[in-house]
Amino acid sequence: MRSNITYNHAHGETKIIFHKFIELYNKILNSYKSKIIIIDKNVYAHHSKNINQLSVPIFQFSAIERNKSYNTVLKILCFFYQHNLDRDALIIVVGGGLTCDVGAFATSIWKRGCSFMLVPTTLLAMVDAAIGGKTAINFKNKKNIIGTFYHPNFVVIDDYFLGTLPEKIYMQGIAEIIKHAVTLNESLFNQFLQTPNSLEKDFFNVIKQNIETKLKVVLDDPYEKNRRKILNFGHTIGHALEMVYKFPHGMAVAEGMLLEARILQRIGMWGNVDVINKLHFLLNKLLPMRKTLVINYEHLKQHILHDKKKNQSEITLTVVNEIGKASLVNIKITEFFKVLKEFSNNEIES
Repeated sequence: MRSNITYNHAHGETKIIFHKFIELYNKILNSYKSKIIIIDKNVYAHHSKNINQLSVPIFQFSAIERNKSYNTVLKILCFFYQHNLDRDALIIVVGGGLTCDVGAFATSIWKRGCSFMLVPTTLLAMVDAAIGGKTAINFKNKKNIIGTFYHPNFVVIDDYFLGTLPEKIYMQGIAEIIKHAVTLNESLFNQFLQTPNSLEKDFFNVIKQNIETKLKVVLDDPYEKNRRKILNFGHTIGHALEMVYKFPHGMAVAEGMLLEARILQRIGMWGNVDVINKLHFLLNKLLPMRKTLVINYEHLKQHILHDKKKNQSEITLTVVNEIGKASLVNIKITEFFKVLKEFSNNEIES
């Protein structure tokens, strides 16, 4: 039997359980008198037979970026109201990262917070979105700028859901694993360098290493005041690429990591080029990276100006001068934009 992960936080305890969701539901979750499922329509279409046998109210929505919004949250809250959902109910959120974010946010504000379970159905959600207690929706076409910190009671990691996942969606999670490894876990990073297909060979061990790596930072800095910001490596530019050019999240983060590293190198704050070279090699080995990336400075600038990591005249970025040992630097936003502009409208090697 696979060992689970349990951690404590300000609101109680979270159990991360490696188990078949349907089996777990039948064994444990019947103790909750009232339950509701929030699920991505696409996931429901593939797994409706199993989901329907749970005999609970189901809210479906299309988990696309434009629905990561207040309007979707309002529909969910109306669904809660329609079913007279009390605080002692269990809300079960089934889907990828976007579904986890939206469902968790709605749960966190319903009657000041209910018990809930996340059942991530993509690799990206399993290794990142479902871990750490962040919830978020977009606003004014800006990424994740409304949200809360609210941990689930349970996270269920069930590889059964990956069986119907298209390869291009599955691969988005690899970028986040590499991000956690290069910033915080040298052993995991080297494992990928030596055995690029280690995720396929030892899925649950790699996933568990990734989760434990992320949780160490999350528990040390639960409200992202300091060290947890390391986990945003690649996301300042990545989120802008995602919103402007509609890149999938993982690919946007992969491109963002390389571009942020090169900007910091140009400024003189990233001294170890060998780290960038190894990161570049690994991303190109495991992901369908573009050979070149052409960006528009003005388009990206408008999104970065609303980035959560920007504080008045400075922006906080991650530096990795030794694999597995990341640190934070604050740089002038004008300096950041100056170098970004130099890179823009030119072909950047990916």
